Amino acid sequence: MNKKYTVSDTDLLEMIHTRWETRHRIHRTIVKGNRKIELRRLRKNTDMQKKKKLRNRAAEYLFQGDDEKLALYPRKEVKKILNETEYHSEEWEMTDEEYEYGEGSFGDTFGIIDVDDD
Repeated sequence: MNKKYTVSDTDLLEMIHTRWETRHRIHRTIVKGNRKIELRRLRKNTDMQKKKKLRNRAAEYLFQGDDEKLALYPRKEVKKILNETEYHSEEWEMTDEEYEYGEGSFGDTFGIIDVDDD
């Protein structure tokens, strides 16, 4: 050891412990940060499941009460829509190809602004 400084064993132990404590605190912060994200994601999924259950219960109640507007639709289709599974609306099949820049697009309607003054 360097002779300029006199360091006792207790001072060395205190420095080592402080270093360990700092590293431990940083590690806990990193783990806690990831855990916080995971818990938020889990809570959001749980909330969505609760919402879907409530929707299904409400639909069942309306079907049992012979709701006139709901009677127009098949029960299976309504369930699929509420669960957001195995349901694909025909509106989503329309692609945006015809709406891209070109004929009949937003750009043609208003024109594209030319800034260069060519």
